[in-house]
This record gives sequence, structure tokens and C-alpha cells, in this order.
Amino acid sequence: MPKSDLLPAIFDFLHCCSTINLEITFAQLDIHIYHNGHFLKRITKPNSRILLYKPQNRKIAQMDLLDNIAFRFSFEFDKPTSQLYYKSKRLYLPQPLTEGFLEMDAEKLSFSFTINSPSNYVEITHVYRQIRSY
Repeated sequence: MPKSDLLPAIFDFLHCCSTINLEITFAQLDIHIYHNGHFLKRITKPNSRILLYKPQNRKIAQMDLLDNIAFRFSFEFDKPTSQLYYKSKRLYLPQPLTEGFLEMDAEKLSFSFTINSPSNYVEITHVYRQIRSY
């Protein structure tokens, strides 16, 4: 599979495919961590995976981040309406995650969220590149 067909593959799965889930493996995942507004560190992971679910008769989709640095979690997002570019208008995130967005195009998937507590503000961004398989 060419590396430049990420969003079209996700779009087709969510709108056409009869299977209920799709696992995608990426060659590279970059995780950027900011603590109280200051860059803390960057982690690179090879062969990272996401799992997409397509709930029946709903306008939203679900994504599991299988290779997160802290814990595995799922979130829901509105299905993309274009195969060229997608940026979420809202995400349905589990607690204690807040203020997230999902952005996709043909070559990469970016997911960002924050974790708020009284003394800390941590922002984490995942950038997935180069599809290995699905």
C-alpha cells in the first residue's frame, strides 16, 4: 500500500466497508510531550497501531490508541466527510483527557489532547506516519 492513502483508506472503511473494525500499523509514531507549556520530551516508536471501529447507524467513529505511552484508551470522533483533509470539530474523550483534536490527510494522522490537574497541564501529541499494513 502506498504511504499516501491514509485518509482515503479510513474514509472508505467508515463509509463503505462491511467490517466493523480496522487495525492500521504505522512505520513511525512521534509523541511530543509538553508540561505546563514547555517542551518536555519526544518519544519515537516504530510499528505503532490504531484500531478503528464503526458503530452501527451512527455518525461517529471510535479509535483506540494501542501504543500510547501511559495507557491504552479509546475516543470517539465525527466521521470524515472528505478524503483529502479532516480536522475534528469535537472529540469524545475519556476522563481525565480534555481539549483534544484529530487531524488526518493522505500521509499522516495527528491526535492531540491535554491532561489537566490543579498543579499540572500536560499536552500530548501523537503523529502517525507511513502505513505499514491494515
